[in-house]
Amino acid sequence: MAQPTTQLGISAGHTGEYFYYPNGTGLWDAKNSAFLTKTGSGSVSATGESGALVANGNGSTYYDMGSALALTGPFTISFKVKRTSPTGDAGMVVGNRDGSSSNYFFIKSTDIRPFTGTPASTSGSDSWHTYTFVKNADGTGALYKDGSLLSTVAWVASHTIRYLLSGYTGDSYALDGALEYFHIIPGTALNAAGVAALVADPYQSLAASGALNASASGAAQATGTAAATLVSASASITIPALTDWGTGVLKTGQTDVQVDVRDIATGDLIVRKTGQTTHAVTGNIVVADALLSAGVDYEVVTRFADGSLGIWDYTAS
Repeated sequence: MAQPTTQLGISAGHTGEYFYYPNGTGLWDAKNSAFLTKTGSGSVSATGESGALVANGNGSTYYDMGSALALTGPFTISFKVKRTSPTGDAGMVVGNRDGSSSNYFFIKSTDIRPFTGTPASTSGSDSWHTYTFVKNADGTGALYKDGSLLSTVAWVASHTIRYLLSGYTGDSYALDGALEYFHIIPGTALNAAGVAALVADPYQSLAASGALNASASGAAQATGTAAATLVSASASITIPALTDWGTGVLKTGQTDVQVDVRDIATGDLIVRKTGQTTHAVTGNIVVADALLSAGVDYEVVTRFADGSLGIWDYTAS
């Protein structure tokens, strides 16, 4: 999908994600169907690659996501940015304005600092690039530039972000540059193939038209587009990707998957969904059925064609 010219929402299979992109004169929040509150005089202009709209930071402009987002487990963050102050340090893309090095991502010509005060790579740049940061469940991570691995990263336990193009404290180090989009995927650590696919189609999490803003919750929240969504159903369950314990590889692109949804108290089968397919990138499945009720917890048994199983409790939405 190309950069949208209209105000789109998050698609049904990506409801746990956050996505921001310029539209009109502001920065659009696709998850909440609203424009972010801007502080400063930076504008939106069609000065990105191939004429894409970008949100311009001038060292004193930032956008408020509305509330602090705590990233305490695995996650993936991806964004496209260009610095226009090559000789300075005005390169902070996201942060919490609290002076904590674990809560910001910073780019300069000589280094890249993803949620750490220590440079993770010396391959900084003042040209247009897409940067992707992946944190795994074990706390290790990886830094990518345009889909290619730059380095592995040792992370701290958690990160809190709230402001795009913001400074370290106040406006110090705030980005003097431009942002095309910013994407947060809590609960999912993409592998190298997943990162490459995301960079190739960065707007894939958005709805094809209109604003779809259903929320999803569960004991292990994750997101992803799934071929198993039935839009006519009254409720759905998002099943996070499972990992092959032997290889550590996400079970992406799996076909002929069977999903049993059971009553937790009695163990009775509510509905069986056969012929499901896991997402090619994230490995997630979204199942929906008129027999499910939003807000109710269910026991979900996922059986793959190779005989492996996944069992967990999830809340329908």
